[in-house]
Amino acid sequence: MSYFGLKNVLQLLGASFIVVFGLSLSAVFFSRFFPDALPVWLVGPLLLAGFFVFVLLALVLFHGKGPRRVSAEASAARIGKLEEMGLLTLQTFRARRAFQVDEFEDEGSSYFIELEDMSVLFLTGQYLYRYEPSQSTSAARLRSFPCTEFTLRRHKEKGFAIDILCQGEVIEPEVLAPWFEDGDFKNHLIPLDGTIVREKTYDQIKRERLRQN
Repeated sequence: MSYFGLKNVLQLLGASFIVVFGLSLSAVFFSRFFPDALPVWLVGPLLLAGFFVFVLLALVLFHGKGPRRVSAEASAARIGKLEEMGLLTLQTFRARRAFQVDEFEDEGSSYFIELEDMSVLFLTGQYLYRYEPSQSTSAARLRSFPCTEFTLRRHKEKGFAIDILCQGEVIEPEVLAPWFEDGDFKNHLIPLDGTIVREKTYDQIKRERLRQN
């Protein structure tokens, strides 16, 4: 089982525990402290209502796409501090085209991007969510990445992506390929975030990913 498969199982078990434990605790509470307060005909509807309440609570606790929201001011201050400490590395890329790989749950978006020198840049992670279109009424936005020119800023020591400065024209992904499967993880077929692939062309990689469908 892959990491994400195990993660899904644990999330399901955790959500189930919340529902069962919550209903059991409610039943014990009412039977002990209010044994004669409720008519028998009301017990069923109350248990059903409690079931939906705990299901909603479990969904909130164990499911939620995207990273924790950080204000623009806090993010800018954090990046500025890293820059002052010399902990930022900058990589500028020029891109020709790109395709996206679907995600199974919330592991983050993934893109294969053909660069000007015909090599292929692979980016993956939840940080990419903030550059994708959103229909949310509170934070509606258009796509800003991939784009024809961009600068990727990473933490110099830890290697994780800080943000992307999008400078060129937006590139609409050519296709949304199927998500990575368990075999891809077991056989180490998924590049690390920031890997530049030179042994295969963009078209070869795209054909391979589309065959997974």
